[in-house]
Amino acid sequence: MIYVFEDDERDPLPQLFIKAYDKRLSDKFIYTRGNGNVYNKVETLLLSTDDTIVVYLDTVPGNLDTRRIYTKLSNLSVRNGNRVIVLPVICSEYYFIKSVEYENVITSQDDLRICIDRKPYFISQLLNGESEKKYCSSYEKYCKLILKKAAIDCIRNSRDNGKNVYFRWYYNQDCKCGMPFEDCKDKQLAVKSMDFLNSFPCVPVGSAAMNGKVWTLDELWNIHRNLVNEHNKLCEALMEAEPDINKKNMYKLIRFIA
Repeated sequence: MIYVFEDDERDPLPQLFIKAYDKRLSDKFIYTRGNGNVYNKVETLLLSTDDTIVVYLDTVPGNLDTRRIYTKLSNLSVRNGNRVIVLPVICSEYYFIKSVEYENVITSQDDLRICIDRKPYFISQLLNGESEKKYCSSYEKYCKLILKKAAIDCIRNSRDNGKNVYFRWYYNQDCKCGMPFEDCKDKQLAVKSMDFLNSFPCVPVGSAAMNGKVWTLDELWNIHRNLVNEHNKLCEALMEAEPDINKKNMYKLIRFIA
């Protein structure tokens, strides 16, 4: 199988993700550095291989652009014998937050629970400011906002104009580091990576986190359907709770490919 990610492999979360893989395996992962590049990359791969292509696509409730990409990939798969399995995940940030649920690194327990439990985020205290309300236009942006505003410094994805000396330390070194906080725990980087992978519904074969697990096509298609159902359930919850009546029609459901 071929695994395609829309992420930029140079970013901290993809870097943490691949730490649980042998470099010979992770070097085969394909990163498109943006969802706008996914369709063309998959279309090209279909012409050059007979393998099944598994696509990790951020399919964000209320974001019509990501829904259009999902639909295009679905149609492409049908035209090519269902050789493309699209996994409509929320975003990497969601699964990362889920992976540190018990690590005492998210400073707002209310937002931790809203995020992990996939509840409407509109009442979050993080959205008290006008700039935060403007920024937080989707569930994906809400997850990103947690990592900007409600996490300890080594996790926060913000330099704070150079004031955050711990910027991104968590993603590239063992804990405890040389300057630990009071509540920090001992945790090796490899274990952080495995916890991150274990928070996903499925990950590419060969990781240290999977104990030799190999996915069958039937299992992958079942995971695809479960993710579609989860996406649609969150869409319905957000549509019902959306405070702006003019935005309720943004939450379009998606369909199974097969």
